Amino acid sequence: MTKLIHTSMKFPAVALGLAFCLTTFWGAASGQTQSTPDSARSGLPAGTPYVPPAPSKYHLGLALAPNASFGMSRDYANWNEGLVGQFGFRFIFDIMFTETYAISTGVNVFNTGGRVMRFQATGGGVQSELDVIEQIELVQRLQYVELPVTFKMRTREIGYTTFLGEFGAGFGINTRAEADERRMVTHTRDAIEGGDWALTGAEFDEEVSRVVLDQRENMGEYADWIRGFRPAMIIGLGLERRFTGSTALHLGLTYNMGLNSIYRNEEFHPEPVRSTDDRLPRFFDGDTEAVDMKGKSSALSLSVGLMF
Repeated sequence: MTKLIHTSMKFPAVALGLAFCLTTFWGAASGQTQSTPDSARSGLPAGTPYVPPAPSKYHLGLALAPNASFGMSRDYANWNEGLVGQFGFRFIFDIMFTETYAISTGVNVFNTGGRVMRFQATGGGVQSELDVIEQIELVQRLQYVELPVTFKMRTREIGYTTFLGEFGAGFGINTRAEADERRMVTHTRDAIEGGDWALTGAEFDEEVSRVVLDQRENMGEYADWIRGFRPAMIIGLGLERRFTGSTALHLGLTYNMGLNSIYRNEEFHPEPVRSTDDRLPRFFDGDTEAVDMKGKSSALSLSVGLMF
């Protein structure tokens, strides 16, 4: 009888031991093990409630930004003939004043321009018997260093992803201007006796293609045509996919449109020739009609980078 009672008293102790082991194992597996209170680690009095750290007030990032650029004519002197692939990069500096709103700035370095066509009349002078009208194609590459100032709107994080939109302005300085140029003669007339212009029907000759390089230091021809300052409107959409902490993948699509004409007409010699809606030179009293060249540059860019 004594032996039976002694054996039965072991079962509660074993049961309690198993329960304690199971509880400890389950807490470790579910990540609910207790740790030293934050107040104890920080030296605060026991019982002080835990307050999570405030989100960072600044958000920085770097991104590559290839773009498709094009010209936007605002006159009858030139017209756009297609897109030109360009490249750039961005330094992003977001100043967060709430969790979902920020003022975004930084530095954008990018190329823009486009494929532009225009007419130009050249007198025969003493070296030629013909006056000519040339159709000129310019594939422009204009480099700018831009200070963007935009208002950025952000959603709250949805499954590690934050969607955002931005709208604002950019203030760019032209640092390089170059273009590939091709010419063809479209009309001719007698330089001595005058008369009517005759259509030649010529086509672009690849052999006469040449590159007009940037010669800003030497006050070169093409660099003198381009204004030094370019204000722009910026509008964009994008997302940030967070990896860990504040590090996130940045993807964005941005439209950057110049707000003023990029050309300095006082530097065009000879002056551009006014064209018709059919892309032909316009004549008045048997002669060409000169016109100021006005056009903007725009770019649609894809940015890929990291936010920190």
